Amino acid sequence: MNNPRILTLLALFLGLSANAGAAEPCYPQERADEYILQFQIAADTFDGGLELCRTSTPLIKLFKTIDYLRDVRFSDELRPPFVPGLIQTGYYEYLKSRVRFINGPLAGCRGGSDLACAGGRGEMVVAKGFFELRTPLRASTLVHELRHLDGDYRHVPCTQGNEKGNARSCDQSFVQGGSYAVQIEYLARLFLFAKDISDGDRLAAKGLALYLAQNKLNATEFKGLKAVLLVEEETGGAFLYDGTHLREFKSKFLGATVTARDRAFVVMHGDRSKPAFVFDPYLATEIPSVETSLDPEIVGRTIVEYNKTWPAERRSSLSDTIRFGSAGEQALLFSEHIDIAGPAAIQSSAQTLPPVSRWIQDSPCMNEESPLMGRSTDGQIFAFTVQAGAVKSSKRLACTWPADARDFAKLGSLSLILLADGTLARQNQDQSMTSIPELVGKQFRQMVRLKEPFFPDFVQTESR
Repeated sequence: MNNPRILTLLALFLGLSANAGAAEPCYPQERADEYILQFQIAADTFDGGLELCRTSTPLIKLFKTIDYLRDVRFSDELRPPFVPGLIQTGYYEYLKSRVRFINGPLAGCRGGSDLACAGGRGEMVVAKGFFELRTPLRASTLVHELRHLDGDYRHVPCTQGNEKGNARSCDQSFVQGGSYAVQIEYLARLFLFAKDISDGDRLAAKGLALYLAQNKLNATEFKGLKAVLLVEEETGGAFLYDGTHLREFKSKFLGATVTARDRAFVVMHGDRSKPAFVFDPYLATEIPSVETSLDPEIVGRTIVEYNKTWPAERRSSLSDTIRFGSAGEQALLFSEHIDIAGPAAIQSSAQTLPPVSRWIQDSPCMNEESPLMGRSTDGQIFAFTVQAGAVKSSKRLACTWPADARDFAKLGSLSLILLADGTLARQNQDQSMTSIPELVGKQFRQMVRLKEPFFPDFVQTESR
């Protein structure tokens, strides 16, 4: 897999990297012997060698990755476009039929890949970065490399998305059935149809599948919708609205503030004694526990760490937070300053503030947008420039925040305004407003735009 750095960072930012847990039993000698013989695994190319009772060593992690391909079972469903049935055999059988030799990081990958690479004689090398990923992402990397052994499935330069300009790092399209296509399908199967895997594995698979679908295919067949999360005034009920369809969730967000992430939302209660959690719109069932759905930094710590903090020690003066950067940066708004938090920690603080009372995702300004914007209580809108973890400058934009608006969002050419009375309206180009028939009679207290497009075909069903 070429140029995998962004994929590795994605997994780390999502909190989906491999972490050592409680003590585990030794890996079974019989299965280790089977894999070493089947795949001619060179144990001396792995740091730590073959020590079956050191379960966090690279070689044992490789065995567990092969176990994952071998043992995870799926329902027999197909769901185009994500799961059209590109691989007809079982994934472990696929591995056995293609791979003759597996070497570890000490062997090195030609071309400099830090995840894995495969050669024409059935040889595969797993590199150092491979072992930093969670198990389902490692398994998907093996599936990716297996496709390269099927024939002339070569990568091409990226022409769109976050990886635009990277040489030989993308596939032209999903329908060509290349390495990224089979990897996306495998990850989609894990999220949608795998039996008896953890919520953390399921969400890790979903996050990477959607990232690859949007950024590793030059001509993507996947059509996502821009959407907003609406929180009902009286009940705290949650709805997803894409400009045409309204999807209702079981969850209730009474007394809480919702902040957008890439493909999910963070919910923080006004009562700091209650934990923050992640809400994922792709799950049809209840919200996953924070322990299995880690998210980037909030209040300078992961949500899990934040929730473990004694409530009295939580930073109660925090008034608003927004994720604005591609590397997971957040802007934290306090009464007298701005903090910029990166994926690891708060990088700077005590920045001078214009009179900003709230961060905003979108503004009514037609030709002026910025990754980080805020508004004041009197309707002024400011754009901020952030460099190296610090606010470098700010400027006031020409337009003003609508006087009777709580929130504003752009869904492509559609502009939505959440009015002070809780009703949602479309704003026309002449600044007039039109009611939305499917939302008549509903009142909302918050509207937050999902940062990435929403893919209805990727919504989890309850049967798995």
